Amino acid sequence: MNIVTVTSERRIDRLIFHPAAEYDHEMHIGNFTCRHCGAEIQFNTSDFERHFLSRHSNLDPVLSQAFDEVRPLNTESWECFLDFNCFACGAPARIAYNPVEYRMGSFYYKLAVVLEAEEWNGVPLPKPSA
Repeated sequence: MNIVTVTSERRIDRLIFHPAAEYDHEMHIGNFTCRHCGAEIQFNTSDFERHFLSRHSNLDPVLSQAFDEVRPLNTESWECFLDFNCFACGAPARIAYNPVEYRMGSFYYKLAVVLEAEEWNGVPLPKPSA
């Protein structure tokens, strides 16, 4: 599988997710559009907070390793990632993002880049058994 890097602006309509917006009773929501099937996947600030400094990937380990090889994270700047599969077609993707400290120990999240499969066969992921 060939993995390509695209600018965040090409896939998601919000580039900054700020937790302080919740104090104004707002939520920062971004809509990610799948390159392969056009499905929209919503992300909000809490998605990026949960993966802050985590090395857990939601992808198969082989795919996660392939993303790591194409574009290693900049660990000196605490760059983080959020891996996921499109809910509609199963295509794997990674959003790399940077935490930006705005108050001591408080961060907002700025998207850096999106990594995705250049081609995907469109086979949806199996549904989890109930």
